[in-house]
Amino acid sequence: TSVKFNTDKARWVMWTLQYEGTHNTAGHLSMNALMPALSFRIGNHVFLSGMLNYAWNMDDMQYVPRLSYLNSRPFLIGRMDQKTYGMTLDVQVNVTPDISLQLYGAPFTSTARFSEFKRMTDASADDYANRFQMIPASEAGKWLENPDFSFNEFRSNFVARWEYMPGSTLYFVWEHRMSDRQDRYVSGWGDNLEQMFGQPAVNTFMVKLNYWFNL
Repeated sequence: TSVKFNTDKARWVMWTLQYEGTHNTAGHLSMNALMPALSFRIGNHVFLSGMLNYAWNMDDMQYVPRLSYLNSRPFLIGRMDQKTYGMTLDVQVNVTPDISLQLYGAPFTSTARFSEFKRMTDASADDYANRFQMIPASEAGKWLENPDFSFNEFRSNFVARWEYMPGSTLYFVWEHRMSDRQDRYVSGWGDNLEQMFGQPAVNTFMVKLNYWFNL
């Protein structure tokens, strides 16, 4: 299912709301994403846009890795409840017809909690309940390590563009990235952002030159 609403694109302010969802009729799988967005256009020189992304998913038969000293069978699965938070911010300024600046930033978090662990017995069984055997909570630790996780990432880049002659362009790019993964569940976006912004950053600088000539 996909539903999208937006205001008039010709106006200087545009608001968009989009929802996407997939649901199993038996209730064993659901995927949902809600994406509100807002954009501003100030004359022909400045464009600003921002979008939030919130997704909440459930998969009752998500594969989970077993302890390394056990053999590969039977496969283990569990119920995964996952939440994803994201934001995208984009600012573009046309200083002159030949010079433009663009700044982009996107913090992202995905967290997941697992429960209801099972041993897969017959994946092709017609009856859903006959496809697996439940693992009591008291025994789960004998088969697997806690698969819960929290992943955080922040990416941003700055691009300066100069068309120094018709068809020939010089680009300067600065890319900034921070990421962090923890093998535990951290609830809420605020606590995850605190974990992420304390991590070391990776910075990449690039220069690109395009030269056009007519033979």
